[in-house]
Amino acid sequence: MAAETNRGCPLRVRSSGEALVVFRRIRRAEGNTAGVDRREYDRRRGDLHHRPPRLLITDPIRSSYAIRRAEPRDIAGIHACLDDAFAPYQGQYPPLAFRDTVPPADILIERLETMMVFVATDASGRTIGTISASVLADNEGHLRGMAVAPRWQGSGVAAGLLDRALDALRAAGCSRVTLDTTAFLERAILFYRANGFEPTGRTKDFFGIPLYEFSKSLPGAPDRMDGM
Repeated sequence: MAAETNRGCPLRVRSSGEALVVFRRIRRAEGNTAGVDRREYDRRRGDLHHRPPRLLITDPIRSSYAIRRAEPRDIAGIHACLDDAFAPYQGQYPPLAFRDTVPPADILIERLETMMVFVATDASGRTIGTISASVLADNEGHLRGMAVAPRWQGSGVAAGLLDRALDALRAAGCSRVTLDTTAFLERAILFYRANGFEPTGRTKDFFGIPLYEFSKSLPGAPDRMDGM
């Protein structure tokens, strides 16, 4: 496995866990944000618009899993997976923002009815990952609600979920896909950047914290016909 610094110098690491440690050390070297005011914090977080260190994770998948379209019976598992993945960051979210990120069952049911929701399940059938995709206007797709259970992170589940969602959007005729994320989800940003997503420079207010938009072109999408 190799981690690459902003200067392009590769660092050899032996596991996804060690790669994350290297990444965190690089981030600390770029400037610790502890104890600074919000304006200074936002200034330092401006590096969202520069390419972060890139990790190429080649660890074998730790055990078998399957990815499929979600069904109503998966609602509880999806909620548990989202809660498990985002719980470490709950203190950084305003309450309403966290509720939107880890929504209750009725909102998840609505997503199931209006979006393409996918789940990854382990050999026992437990939900270990999820992602939602929707088709917007002008051949644009949008991703949200992506999460992988902590002990499965770095195993290939996230990449599998992302590929499945992008394939579905491509088949629906989307030629561009967007997603939004917060500055403190550094591992997620690293993953998105490694998979071709770039910041667009657009931000919006997310219940009191900034939400940053990333986008990626989706070549090979078929022409979408009206009425299909």
